[in-house]
Amino acid sequence: MNRRVIASISISVALLSVASNAVAQGHDPLTGAASSTVAATQEPRFFSFEVGVVAGLNINTSALGLGPNLGLEFGPRLRLGPGFLAFAIRGTYERYSMDGTGQLACSPAMGPPTSPCIESNMGQYTFSIVEQTVTWGLPISYRLLRDARVHPYFQVQPQLVLQRADTTNYDLVNTETATRFGVLGAVGVQVDLGPGGIWLEAGYRYVALQHRATGQDATLGVIAIALGYRFAF
Repeated sequence: MNRRVIASISISVALLSVASNAVAQGHDPLTGAASSTVAATQEPRFFSFEVGVVAGLNINTSALGLGPNLGLEFGPRLRLGPGFLAFAIRGTYERYSMDGTGQLACSPAMGPPTSPCIESNMGQYTFSIVEQTVTWGLPISYRLLRDARVHPYFQVQPQLVLQRADTTNYDLVNTETATRFGVLGAVGVQVDLGPGGIWLEAGYRYVALQHRATGQDATLGVIAIALGYRFAF
């Protein structure tokens, strides 16, 4: 009798052990099939550091035309509420070009000129400009849907623009440099892919420029389209 009791207890302990292992592995202890209860999704990390590449095209709303750009960005990402708050430093190189005309007519009635002027052709002249900039931006963005693979986001980006303009007229090249401030507002979407995410964004950027060589001002008011990939560590 004692042997039967001991055997029964041993079998019960073994069955309990098997059932416990099955439940721990997410399987039904009777059928061995996967359990219908799914473990909770792992919480995204509170802090990540991101490094990425940027390629884009700026469609200028003034005469400077199209400006392709390339760059890099890096910065932290923090889990905040239903999404992520991200800060970065983004550096890009841009290049624009334009041809135009200007007028610096002399006024004989006013006496000897006190500033440069052109006596021929009613003071009209032609010029071409190659505009190059190195832009340092501070994109601040909030990405929604932190538990999903697709994250729409909105962004504001203060910018410091280092400008170089090479102006050619009368077969002479005049180079001027300046430092300008601008701001960009954009919306975008990031899709998690591999160790990071691929993203696309579009927005509007405004920077006021001054060209002393031509006497004309211009703007880098652009519709900015950019895409890239961010690695998350």
